[in-house]
Formats: sequence, structure tokens, C-alpha cells
Amino acid sequence: MKDIVKALHTQGRLIKFQCCGADAPRNDQAWCAEALASHEVSALTGVIVTESVKRKYVDKPLVQRIDHLGDPAHGDDADWWNARGPSVRLDRKLEEYRKHLGPILRYAKSLDLIDPHLDPAKHRWDGVKYLLEAAGGREPQPTIRLHRVCWVKDQGGRRILDHKRIEDVFHWWLDNLLRAANLKTKVMIWDDFRDRCLLSNLMGISLPHGFDTSRRARDLTTWSRLAQPDVEDLRREFGTASGAHCLRHSFSVP
Repeated sequence: MKDIVKALHTQGRLIKFQCCGADAPRNDQAWCAEALASHEVSALTGVIVTESVKRKYVDKPLVQRIDHLGDPAHGDDADWWNARGPSVRLDRKLEEYRKHLGPILRYAKSLDLIDPHLDPAKHRWDGVKYLLEAAGGREPQPTIRLHRVCWVKDQGGRRILDHKRIEDVFHWWLDNLLRAANLKTKVMIWDDFRDRCLLSNLMGISLPHGFDTSRRARDLTTWSRLAQPDVEDLRREFGTASGAHCLRHSFSVP
């Protein structure tokens, strides 16, 4: 158990949370009671316990025995566990993005938003501001990087953007919001790339349509969880020393 806790701490998967019960937990049952109390403040997916603790919470589907998880004989006991999957279908709306990215934005120590056509001047990317805002208001600040390409499509070809103009637009777009949220971000302008994804120390997600939103009713997309080796490979690819892409310009906001 100590090794598991140590690994979770090393990976940044343990977070501080205000005690919600009347007293500090001192045994397994008290910790389960604390978990259920915290669920009323910030919704949990589930609580994993031992057999002896589950006996006290037979009527709580949220609380499940660790030895029953993944066991077909007890499959109906933990719908929340069985509902896990490597991908999710969602509408391309800011509310959906907030719902699915909420825990990552609130708790990740590092965030790389990678979208070749991220454009502050276009309304459909306005939601990115509010996603970044959700990562703020905490110490230490997360490390945030935004990645896009140095060109836009123009009359069937590509037009290279002026670096100073890109920088001015991003400052206009994000300065006030990031200052209020106690955040900073680095913007990386690359020669060319195709991937659209979110990388963090907690997980990586492939985003076929990137971070832009749609005004059309029920405009669905599919997000997929990236395997950890792929997350590390992408992080190296978008590092300044990788040589996979040419970094044309970079700057910090604010």
C-alpha cells in the first residue's frame, strides 16, 4: 500500500482537500465516511473499500469492494467502474469540454494545449479562455503551454503570419484573464504539425477537432485517451530540443 501511495504522489495524483466530516478520520470506516461527505462538496466517481467497510455501506452503490471490481459476478454492483472506457463521445460545446476536462484542469501540474489552428481572433476558440481560467487560482501554478502553427490558409495556399501580430493578439486575448486567475502561459509557434491533443502529467487526450466549439446542434466528436508512452513521445516531439518541428517563435503571456 505504501508503494501505491508513493507512486500516486510521484505522479501528482494526490491532491489536498479540506476535511468535510466533523472529525479527522482515524480508521477505514471513518475514511469512507469522509469520502462520502466530500462527495457532497465535489462529486466523486466512486469509493473503493475493503469487504469489512462495505458491510457498513451496503446501500451505497458509490462504495464498492476492491475485490469485486471487474468481477463479472458482481458486475451490476459498480456501474461507475464498468462505465470506464478509452474514449468518449461529446458535443463540441464549452459546457461539455468543462465537464470532461474539469478534473484535469483543476489538478494537473502541467498542461499542453496543442491545436495547429488555435486562433484568438475567431469566436469558435473563445472557450479556450474559460478552460484556462478553470486551471487557475491555485498554488503552485501549473505549467501551461499553447501550441499552434505559424501559418493560415489563404486563397488555397498558406500565408505565414507576422510574429509580432500573433503575439499582440494573444496578449489582447489572454492578459487580463490570466492575471486574474494567477496564471501564466507560454505560446509556442511551430512551422507545421497536424496533431490536436491535450497533454498533462495526469493523462493525454486526442482531440480530432481541437479546442474550437461549434454552434450547430449536436455536433459530436470523439475524444480518446492516449497511452502513457504516446503522451511521453508527444511531449518530446513538442519540446524545443526534439528537432521534429521548427520553432518559429515563442513568448509568454502575460
